[in-house]
Amino acid sequence: DDGLSGTGRYRYGDVVLTLALPPPPSCAEPSLAPDCAVLLAARDALAGDGALNWSTAVPVTEWDGVTVSGTPRRVTALDLRDRGLTGTIPPGLGSLPPTLATVYLGGNAFTGCVPERLRLARMARDLWALRERGLPWCPVAAMPSGGVPLAPGTYQVRGTLIVDIPATGPRLIFSSTIYSDSDSDTESGIAHCFTDLAKQGGLCLDAYLLTPSRFRPDGAVPGTDASSVLDAVFDQIVATARPAPPSPPSCAEPSLAPDCAVLLAARDVLAGDGVLNWSADVPVAEWDGVTVSGTPRRVTGLDLRNRGLTGTIPPELGSLPPTLSIYLTGNAFTGCIPERLRLARIVREHGLDWCPVATIPSATVLSAGTYQFDVPHGMGAIIDIPGAGPQIALTRQVLDDTGISYCFTTSVGENRLCLDEASGVETLRWIDPDFTDDTVKAVNALFDAIAASARRAPR
Repeated sequence: DDGLSGTGRYRYGDVVLTLALPPPPSCAEPSLAPDCAVLLAARDALAGDGALNWSTAVPVTEWDGVTVSGTPRRVTALDLRDRGLTGTIPPGLGSLPPTLATVYLGGNAFTGCVPERLRLARMARDLWALRERGLPWCPVAAMPSGGVPLAPGTYQVRGTLIVDIPATGPRLIFSSTIYSDSDSDTESGIAHCFTDLAKQGGLCLDAYLLTPSRFRPDGAVPGTDASSVLDAVFDQIVATARPAPPSPPSCAEPSLAPDCAVLLAARDVLAGDGVLNWSADVPVAEWDGVTVSGTPRRVTGLDLRNRGLTGTIPPELGSLPPTLSIYLTGNAFTGCIPERLRLARIVREHGLDWCPVATIPSATVLSAGTYQFDVPHGMGAIIDIPGAGPQIALTRQVLDDTGISYCFTTSVGENRLCLDEASGVETLRWIDPDFTDDTVKAVNALFDAIAASARRAPR
């Protein structure tokens, strides 16, 4: 180096070369200018009571936590871990280039929420670390329709699609349309379309496949004379389009509603002097000890170990899905363990016995509960009578080919379910075909629940 800015001198034997060195990365470079604009707009919002040295007077490679590389040069990494930042995370960071390889924001004291558009940046692990520290995802606006000009921001379209509308470029309006295959008059899908106010061009995205197509409202071929600025806006919308993440599991979901009802009814009984945060106002996946999974979503795990619970274990927990795993140890429960929880593979709580099981009376309307067949010889079977559905009565009779069975008859007519008295295996089901569809469904649901609960009585 000869000490002169922007030049370098190199010797190869007797040959001396003087080469011009590239200037340090600057916000004046056309490729870096948009990245600088995003970071400078975000600086104060991120810093809060902290400090970031980002400034047009400082070479970009010297900015705190910023890495520049590539040809042309772009910002390719942002590492702001443990810098004492106390501000908020601006959604504008999601406008950084898709080549941005790493973004790290952990170890700071951010407030507010995590912008949803940052899901596009490859920073899922760091984002979830922020979420675990109590920062929720920021709400996403619903896409307006009816020719309303769109303000810049992140929008969710009809629950299936999320797009970002850029802050620069022509203003757009949104509409949805049903389209058909070219060879058919039948409906084949839904397209979400964006048109600029001047009607120079339009963009449509398939609602589920995100396949883009461009059009001209005047019928001309797209791209022939449309604004290059408009094309850039459409390019950015296509680049940001992604499927909407699934909504948090809610008690309003039909598949989760019965599980929620069971758990909410059991909450105070289980807790005693302890506390469980189960509430219809809280996403089910955030309930203490509750795991939700599957399609459709159901409660598939209940882990309440060592939570200071002092109540009793309600038998209704046995109504949760049969695939459920339940762990209740390490609490101070009183009472007994409901026998129907044998179906849930629960290990017997230390110091608690199984609850006694009632013997089924004959020819009597049965209330909800757990019952054991009264078998003179052998082990017999145990069944659960649900708390909802038609009332049923029980009779014990000899069937020609199946031996002795217990048969359940509903009070609404001559319909019957029979179970083998020793094993609980279904031997006969009969429903009057004159019943209405709703009645048939209710009776069959009741019979399904009884047959599914049947198991051999313990020795």
